[in-house]
Amino acid sequence: MIILSTLTITASPSIVLADDTNPPIAEINRLPDGTTLFIDHAYGYRFIPPTGWYPISLPSPEEEIEHFNKLAAQNNLPFDKGWIASLSAEVLRFVVVDLDSKHYENERKEFIAAPTINVTKLMPGAAVAPLTGLIRLSSLVTGSKIIKNSDQEVGVVEFASSPSDDAFFGGKMVLFIRFGKLFAIVGITNKKEVVPDITTTIDQLLDSLVFFDSQ
Repeated sequence: MIILSTLTITASPSIVLADDTNPPIAEINRLPDGTTLFIDHAYGYRFIPPTGWYPISLPSPEEEIEHFNKLAAQNNLPFDKGWIASLSAEVLRFVVVDLDSKHYENERKEFIAAPTINVTKLMPGAAVAPLTGLIRLSSLVTGSKIIKNSDQEVGVVEFASSPSDDAFFGGKMVLFIRFGKLFAIVGITNKKEVVPDITTTIDQLLDSLVFFDSQ
């Protein structure tokens, strides 16, 4: 997957601010090599998606929405101008969009998003291990493990629908707990042959994931 030549790189970062009840979402640095550094100052993590994937913070500032809508039009992506605004910032922390229009042909759909769930701020990051264990009990799970990232425990889960299901879905998920939030970075596709690609993308994102003390 390569980033298309129509992508405009901005030299300065965009930072989303919010009121006291809704902490700052993210700092987004579009880098000259076509990648993007995504920094969540409120919850202390950062990552760089692979080239060709475009992260969008939620809620998004107007300039970020305009920039993405311009990209979507230039690259013939199947997103209307109201799509970002339709996404709930109460449920999703960010989305990461594939910029290659060819990957949307033949009813192919793939997506990376980060739904979150509120948990007690007293819940330690190590609690992700038993949560991953519970998820492992699902018949949809094809593999799982716990890895250490500095002092942070991270759950990694691979999943796929049953062969008996009418429609296929499969992919990979990364789980971690930060300051009262359970994060699930999910990469999912509706095409069985695309699962290795979406899995590799999540692996690359995971390799770049860094945690830092923000609170």
